[in-house]
This record gives sequence, structure tokens and C-alpha cells, in this order.
Amino acid sequence: MKRLLSAVILLILLASPAYARHYGCTSHLGGISGTDLDALDITGASDPNPNNLADGDTAQVAVLSGTTGTRYDYVFDADGTTAEDATYFTVIRPDDFATAGVWRLVGLPIQMLPATVARLTGTINADEITVFSDSNTLKALTGSEFKAAYSIGSLSALNAGTMTDGLYCTYTAGVGIVCNSTGGTGDITGILDDDSGDVPFLYQAWTAFGAADATPDVSAAEHYSTADTTTITGFDHGGSAITAGRRLRVRCDYATVFDLTSSEITAANRSTDYTCVVGTVLDFVYGTDQWYALNIPDAYQTLSSSGIVVNNSGSPLARSIANGDGITFTNGDGVAGNPTPSVAYPVLQSRTISDPADADDYNWFQAPEAITVSAVKCFAEGSTPSITADLQECDSAGANCATILSGAITCNGGWDAGTVSDTAIAANGTLRILLGAPSGTVTAVTVQVEGTR
Repeated sequence: MKRLLSAVILLILLASPAYARHYGCTSHLGGISGTDLDALDITGASDPNPNNLADGDTAQVAVLSGTTGTRYDYVFDADGTTAEDATYFTVIRPDDFATAGVWRLVGLPIQMLPATVARLTGTINADEITVFSDSNTLKALTGSEFKAAYSIGSLSALNAGTMTDGLYCTYTAGVGIVCNSTGGTGDITGILDDDSGDVPFLYQAWTAFGAADATPDVSAAEHYSTADTTTITGFDHGGSAITAGRRLRVRCDYATVFDLTSSEITAANRSTDYTCVVGTVLDFVYGTDQWYALNIPDAYQTLSSSGIVVNNSGSPLARSIANGDGITFTNGDGVAGNPTPSVAYPVLQSRTISDPADADDYNWFQAPEAITVSAVKCFAEGSTPSITADLQECDSAGANCATILSGAITCNGGWDAGTVSDTAIAANGTLRILLGAPSGTVTAVTVQVEGTR
């Protein structure tokens, strides 16, 4: 199963006298129901409470849409009792009041409303009635899926589509909220602790970010499962609310697989999914098409098949560091290997053979890695010395030899160079020296090979 999350894997544990733990989450369904907390793997899992959540643990769901942020509060009901109401007097419960091990939506307490609110507008017996103010919103849903612990009982005075001047909406502690359009009484009244009304209400806390903080940070959610796939989405259900320049940062506190083939952020998609190693930190900038690896743990890891890079140049490259292995780069085609240095390492090998004779041959050295030969030289010593030298490449066993020169070099009393016809020496290949036709007095001959690796 693929789970949808907006931003993933940062656990916020805040200790307080009232609650054991507090969780920060992002919503992919708008924050309307507890299903937004699926990231905590509570309901529907083989273990309904795998994280040992306690009665009264709280969670906060944050949603960002454009430059407006929305925050919803939940409390965990471990035992299916009403004990949570003592702390959150507007805890919202579905019809299954007795169900244990579920999240309950916490409403904005009526006592928190200002004495006046901006306006009350809505459609009776339809989808919703919404109360707006400068910084808070009450949203009432009449869908049958939810039933509020509290409801506003008398609604018939407000006709469909009617807008009531919010200057005449007031709240009286212990009594309720009263709104009317003229300053009189009677248009709409609501009494707290009356859950017998015809229209059930869900109250949700909304918080708007100010214009000075157009791109605020929002909470993130933790994905507990190690077996599922996490899909990266936008901060709203459509996946397109974040503007260019915003960053999505992912820290893998648990090993998991990220769906990078069908995420809602099209630019973030790659040809394959990405298996995230614990401790990895990834970064994605909205308005671009590139992931960055900000931190990779001390373990070998191939990232490039998902197009995750460590810099901004050329084809996607991925860096991984392992003990004793140095740094390994992987190119965009998923081929791993040592980095190619900007300047090739030079190779210089020289051997001096004393009292050489005709038809002498010697296994010289085995190439530890591929070598490109650029020059072969020799120097004969003695009285009017002259001798020929040939250089052959053999396999790792010293057999199947073939010359790498266009012809043997005649070595006299100075440095003489041959013509290299085969410059490529394979890794583990054996180089062999062949000597012949000495004349004069040859007391020694030196053979030298030059190249790069």
C-alpha cells in the first residue's frame, strides 16, 4: 500500500504536564478528519497502537494553501471514554463514541472567540455553515459521517444563502452564541452542551499566517512504517499549493521507500523509486526539477537511479561514503565507480638488467589497473654497446603475449625511444621485456615505460 504524506519523517516530541507526547503532522485531505493521521499507523494496522500512544496524546495537523496556513488539533482517545472532554471541552467524536485507539478532532473552544466576529454565512440543511473572524474560523459540517459533541440548536431563522452582520454575533459563557442582523435577538442562537440539535457541527481551529510571513514553516509528519511506500505530495491535496522557492526537506528516521515515479509534484518524479537509508537528509526546491542529498550516512548507497544529486552541474551524481572505500560517485545511468580525476595519475616504471644476453626475457610487472602507455625507452651501457629491446603485454598468467611496439628498439649508449602501437594495457595484464642481438660490450640495459592510469 502506498501512503500519502505531504512532507515526511520529522518527529516532534514535546513534553508537557498534560500530555505524554505531541505530534506535528501535515494533512493531505484538508484536515477534515482523523484519516489525516494515517501517518501514525493507528487504525487499520495489525497493531492498532504500535507506538504506545497514551490517552490524551495530542497531534497538530498543519495545511498550507498558497500563503494561508491552517492548523487542526487532535487528541488521542486510547480507551473510548469521555475523559478527554475534561481537557478539551470541544473534543469532536464520530458516532462511534466507544471506539478506542482513535484520534478525535479538537475544536476551537467557543470561549476563545472574540466578543464580535466578522460575519455568519451559510446554507441551512446543506453542506456547511461557516463563521469567520479576523484570525479564527468555525466550520460546521452537516455530513452524516461526523457528529459533534456540541451543536447549535436553533437554525431555522437563517434562510439559505443569508449573510448576517457579524457585529451582532456575541458569545455568553455558559449560554452560547447569538447572532442577528439588526442588533435584536432571535436570528440564530446556539447553546453549548446541547447535542440534540438537528444539525451536527464540527469545530476546527484555523490559523492564518500574516502577510509578513508569506512562506512560513509548517509542521511535518512521521512515517512509522518500515514496509510501506511513502508518496511525496504537495502540502494540499492537489499538490500544487507551494510556490517556487519553497523547500521540501526529508529526513529518513526509518528505512522506507519513496515513490518518486508517481508523486503529485511532477518535477520531483524520477524513473525509479528511492530506498531511503536511515539518517539520509534530502532536499527538493519547488520550481526546480532536482533533488539534493544534504546528508548521507556512513554506508554505501546508490542514489542516482532516482536522480538525486550532490551538486548542480552536469548529469545527476550521487555521493556515498563507506569506511575504507573513500568516495564513490554514481552517474545518471546508475554506473558506480571511483571519480575520474581532472589530471590522470602518471605511471613511470624502469628496470635495469645486468649482463644481458641474446633471447633473454623477463616478466617485468603486473598492472594493478588499466594503463595508457605513452612512451617506451631504453639505455644500453658498456663499450660501444648495442642491444634490441621489445615490450610485450601478456595476460595475468604471463601467457598469450603480444608486442605493444611497432618494432623492437635498438638501444645504444643513450636514451632511445620506440614507437608504441598498442597503448592500452588491461588491468592485471603482465608486461614482459624481450632482449636480443647484443653487440660490442653490453654491461647493462635499462628499459623504461611511461603512461597514465
